[in-house]
Amino acid sequence: MSRIYKLKVNHITNPIGYNFDRLNLSFDVREESPFQGASFHLQISTDELFDNIFYEEDISLGNRANIEVEQFTLAPQTRYFWKIKAHLLNGVIEESERAYFETGLMKEFSADFITPSFQDEHPVLFKSFRINKTVKNARLYISGLGLYEAYINGNKIGDEYLAPYCNDYDEFIQYQTYSLSDLQIGENLISIILGNGWYKGKFGLNQKNNIYGDKFICIAELHVDYCDGEKEVIQTDNTWSAKKSFILDSNIYDGEYIDLRKQAEEEFFSVDTVNYDKSRVVERKSLSVVVKDEIIPRLLTNSSDEQILDFGQNMVGFVEFEHHVNEGEKIHLRYGEILQEDHFYQDNLRTANAEFVVISDGKKNTTRSHFTFYGFRYVKVEGIKQVNPNDFKGKVIYSDLERTGYIKTSDEKINQLIQNALWGQKGNFLDVPTDCPQRDERLGWTADAQVFTATACFNMDSLPFYEKYLHDLKVDQEHFNGGIPNYSPSFKESIAAGSVWGDAATIIPSKLYEFYGDQKLLAKSYSLMKNYVDYVHRIDEETGSTRLYQTGFHFGDWLAQDGMSEQSLKGATDDYYIASVYYYYSATLVSEAADVLGYQDDVRYYADLAAEIKQAILNEYFSPNGRLTIDTQTGYVLSLAFDIYIDKAKIINGLKNRLKKDYYRIKTGFVGTPLICSVLVDHGLEEEAYRLLFEQEHPSWLYAVNLGATTIWERWNSVLEDGTISGTNMNSLNHYAYGSIVEFIYSRIAGLQSTKPGFKSVAFKPTPHFQLKKIHCTYHSVSGVYEIKWSIDLQGYLEIVIRKPLNIEASLTLPNYSSGLEILTGKGSFISENILTIDSNEFSCRYKPTVDYNCPYSKKSVILDLMKNQEAKEIIKEKMPVFYSFVNGENDEFISSTLEETAFLPMCFTEPTVVEEVNVQLKSIRV
Repeated sequence: MSRIYKLKVNHITNPIGYNFDRLNLSFDVREESPFQGASFHLQISTDELFDNIFYEEDISLGNRANIEVEQFTLAPQTRYFWKIKAHLLNGVIEESERAYFETGLMKEFSADFITPSFQDEHPVLFKSFRINKTVKNARLYISGLGLYEAYINGNKIGDEYLAPYCNDYDEFIQYQTYSLSDLQIGENLISIILGNGWYKGKFGLNQKNNIYGDKFICIAELHVDYCDGEKEVIQTDNTWSAKKSFILDSNIYDGEYIDLRKQAEEEFFSVDTVNYDKSRVVERKSLSVVVKDEIIPRLLTNSSDEQILDFGQNMVGFVEFEHHVNEGEKIHLRYGEILQEDHFYQDNLRTANAEFVVISDGKKNTTRSHFTFYGFRYVKVEGIKQVNPNDFKGKVIYSDLERTGYIKTSDEKINQLIQNALWGQKGNFLDVPTDCPQRDERLGWTADAQVFTATACFNMDSLPFYEKYLHDLKVDQEHFNGGIPNYSPSFKESIAAGSVWGDAATIIPSKLYEFYGDQKLLAKSYSLMKNYVDYVHRIDEETGSTRLYQTGFHFGDWLAQDGMSEQSLKGATDDYYIASVYYYYSATLVSEAADVLGYQDDVRYYADLAAEIKQAILNEYFSPNGRLTIDTQTGYVLSLAFDIYIDKAKIINGLKNRLKKDYYRIKTGFVGTPLICSVLVDHGLEEEAYRLLFEQEHPSWLYAVNLGATTIWERWNSVLEDGTISGTNMNSLNHYAYGSIVEFIYSRIAGLQSTKPGFKSVAFKPTPHFQLKKIHCTYHSVSGVYEIKWSIDLQGYLEIVIRKPLNIEASLTLPNYSSGLEILTGKGSFISENILTIDSNEFSCRYKPTVDYNCPYSKKSVILDLMKNQEAKEIIKEKMPVFYSFVNGENDEFISSTLEETAFLPMCFTEPTVVEEVNVQLKSIRV
């Protein structure tokens, strides 16, 4: 096995038939040290033996992530092979396995769009053809609307589901390219099943049918190359035939209904050609949606004799199952996320039926749905007398993304939270970054997509997924005169988004550049970014040139806990303050992108605009002496996150006091939550950040974990403490936005922070704490593998272990360090009193911090923290009974103060000598 691996084109392994409007090659190495000083060489050939090498280039390991190839024009229907050679210093030549990419037709289809002569049922379109000699290779170029599955001789072609995927079909229709290897000498049959999908099925918030069309249509060309050099094309035209399929109906929201008896029907119908604009049909942009995991359930029964399958994980996909019941009998599967009082429950899906109904033909069958997907943990089975769970398989589907990030900590609840966010990404990264995958919505809401971008890119190689979504945004932007819809694709119903949602246009491209360093993609996205800021600027100009965004509807700090009630949709932070801050932020991002791309006029223009916006915000929302007039957690967080303040110290103190007033409970929503913990750590409030992260009661991340959540919820209190759902109107149990906290765990707790685009330079800034004794983080960046481990031993020593790629500049900030550093392996040198440069690929060190992470309690501890530790609680109860009764009773407004601050209050006065005695005992508690 070669140590040069992960060869990708545009972050996709061996892509076939994609849109190659740019060609970005990348690779990685399994071990860094053997390649120290090696020279690398790229070769591209049109034959797999590399006898016809037509392109070569010397490259460096430092540029492994973004090898831009621009010197040749791609030919249609051509497979290009490529590999990397490394000339090591010891004279050995190491060579990668060969990789490839293959172009599509790169021209308009010669085939016709065809449709069945009936439209009342799902069709099968088919044609038989004869192969009389040996086939060298064959390619099928195909698209079908709404959705399609293609078969050769009864065997499904490819491993994809839900093709040709979700986009604005009025603007572009993707076709897929498949390599066929199972054509046989003699008669062959190609058949195409069509379903409703997003194109013509019921979809969208308005539950409309036929959004883009009202007919089933498809287009296909099967190109056969024979070994004797002859070529043949079998294509869709009026010589094809149709019949009614066994699929009676399908719908993204409601599910699928099939009658297996119809497979035996032999009534054939004609097809008609359709005058449909073939120029819309383009090479694919979407990643394949494939089965990524498989889960076997366990069977549950209850007092109502319901047979319920528990897959143990809230997942997205479908169930494939074996069955054998009498002809005409009906099997009914219903999908749900949660049980209520041990009974099947589905009300939070609102109008979505989320079911699969099968009418048996009396034979033993293995059956699945074809043109829908479900978000579920539980499946209720009816129509099978005795369910055998081993007959059922949960097929987990999502876009074919490679896992890149891994974190394991000493706290199992935090580990579960990390997994919940990962599963939220799996469930909602199904071609479009949906808000939820189960109810009657499943839309690509822009704010959800942008707040999760950093976490998504740590978890998986998400660039090709987001690149397609950015194209969707650009298509939609054309219809909104520079604005961005609330969700994309907009399905002809969304309106122009306000702040945060609309700012996806600038934030997502900027985050992708930060993670992947792909300048070509940033350039491709620049017009999207610029046009959005210009759109907001026009609104600003039309409403008085205030340099504030103070008009229109904004979602604001959506689902924050400081609104009118816990079930309120909007938080207390002023919508226009949020909108103006993001106006400033987006203008800044455009200026920064222009600087990278060399657009100097734009650099100055948008920097000046941002400066004007910032000053306007300071004038409008800050008092002359520097106090923020918006006293909310999100208000302070935005000020600090984007460096908008007159007096930074006052804002930090304001945030600290606000948290104290809120008893250290998170009150933020979609705007503040993704930022709050990172902002706290970055401004010296580590205790507050950890307190939020480790909170167990509502509202908190671990509240959901304690109630058995396996994904991230839409609301902080989607489920109440007694296990009942808190409401059904807007209550998804797989809604990944709050999973953005995982970026904080990667970048602040583990401490992996990129300082140059594409992680070409990093700063390790770990943040240990007594509640977390160790963490192990690995991230497969485009510049190589990073690893950081830190742990606190029983003697209070902190050990840090680092691994980084070759030729990467890295620094390590030693938390709470004063002296006594022991370097265990590798090389490092101090550049300040607590910061080292790391001068080797592997490095480890050990020291005793000035903070005792094993004995964290004292009289300066917050009462809330002390009362969560049983030993501390007992000490206080025994030594300070009046104080204990006071703070442990109805006077909970004091629990966010320290013991020292409260002990001398008149209501619970404690003698100073007693306080000091308790202080000594508290300091002896080991955690």
